[in-house]
Amino acid sequence: MRRLMLAIRPGVWVAAVAMLVTSGIVAAPATPAMAASGCVTENFTIADQNTFLTCVKDAQVLLNNIRNDLKPVRPDINVDGFYGPQTEGDVQAFQVDIADLGDTITIDGKLGPQTWWYLCAGNNTFNFQGTFWSNAGCATIGPNPPPA
Repeated sequence: MRRLMLAIRPGVWVAAVAMLVTSGIVAAPATPAMAASGCVTENFTIADQNTFLTCVKDAQVLLNNIRNDLKPVRPDINVDGFYGPQTEGDVQAFQVDIADLGDTITIDGKLGPQTWWYLCAGNNTFNFQGTFWSNAGCATIGPNPPPA
């Protein structure tokens, strides 16, 4: 095997590895900046209900995390990645909870940058900084919520 490896030119090895990486066979490790999907800068509404969206799935998990600490009497959201009526209602209930705490937030059932900020900050407060928090891009939010 060693003779075979030595017989192949170094440039061929580089090309072979590059081909494997770009074809998805070997995945390069993602940096934290690459891992941020940008969900926190996007808007999701009931208009998205017939499309599976990873960002919506991330938000559903983050909403469940907070709900289990803040409002354990509410049932968990079905984590399915679809922004249907249940998710819209749960986002709106979350927005009401934030407003009840004295913070300024638009209560409209839309998952936009302002709601993402409170969702990420709340999960951070409760030390929920796992995969879904990272995938949503929560590490990229600033110290203050975007204006209403």
